[in-house]
Amino acid sequence: MNKLCITAVVVIAASVTFADRGPWKFTVGPAWRSGVRMNTAGVGHAAQLTESHTSDYGNFDPLDQSTWSGHSIHAPVDVPASYNPYPGQQTWAIDATRTVVDVTPGAEGAVDSTRDTGVMGLDFGVGYDFYRGETFSLGAGLKFAGYWNLKATCGGGSSGGTIRTRQYTDMFLFMTGIDASDPAPSAGDVYLPETTPDYRGTVPSSDRTDIIGSRAFSARLRSDFYQIGLGPRFTWHALSWLDAYAGVDVLVNLAHSTLDADGASSSRTECLLGFGGNLGLVGNITDNIGLFGQVGYEWVDKSKVSAGSFAAEIDYSSLVLSAGLQFRF
Repeated sequence: MNKLCITAVVVIAASVTFADRGPWKFTVGPAWRSGVRMNTAGVGHAAQLTESHTSDYGNFDPLDQSTWSGHSIHAPVDVPASYNPYPGQQTWAIDATRTVVDVTPGAEGAVDSTRDTGVMGLDFGVGYDFYRGETFSLGAGLKFAGYWNLKATCGGGSSGGTIRTRQYTDMFLFMTGIDASDPAPSAGDVYLPETTPDYRGTVPSSDRTDIIGSRAFSARLRSDFYQIGLGPRFTWHALSWLDAYAGVDVLVNLAHSTLDADGASSSRTECLLGFGGNLGLVGNITDNIGLFGQVGYEWVDKSKVSAGSFAAEIDYSSLVLSAGLQFRF
């Protein structure tokens, strides 16, 4: 594409350099592109959370007394009647705590923002009449134009999700065969069971939910746009002081775009081809100086740039209005 742009510029320059001498026209003035479309789309990532999990008891084994260290030992404990296979007896109880973590991931935040923006620029033109008659003239025009600081921004946010932490205390009960009338055993007289626990009860001990804050993200798009165009132009000398003209241009466009999005940045320069048509009026103040006003429409290839998880597309095709001074020699 860059080779194609270079070739087009050389052809345009050669066309003007080797043209026969004749009436020359120079125009200069501000130009306004009415509706450059800048679209930015992408996804802002949610906060990174750990996965759901359940902790175990480590090396704790209710049937192995050597693993009871650090766990609460109770003696004796009255077994609830509904679970007591030996009415009137008491039991040893060993407590062990486990933790359950439930993670709910946050939602990704998507954005698709399109902005139509107008922008002021500068237009400079050179025209040459190959034929000039009483009623009309036929020639060619070479134009240069530049538009700076086209901007568009968009933003949004993604939710961070939740982390719910619950703790449970499991009670493992062992029947000791101790009669209710016997003295209560001390913790140092722990009974080492040789069978599975007679009862296991679970008691919730804590329940906490942490909400992870949402994450904001934004995207900023900026572009500069330059043009060279060449094409034929037909002029009608409507009155001694008023000319009307129509022309078409083949356009070679250079677009430089920068996208800053979600912590990433990327720039791209592209050569874009296009063509345009225009109509205008010139009010002749003197034989050499006049005022012009022009309206036209230009079709230009789209420009694209991406950064991070975002991508942007710029459509420069637009209605173009310009006005200023014309000098004729």
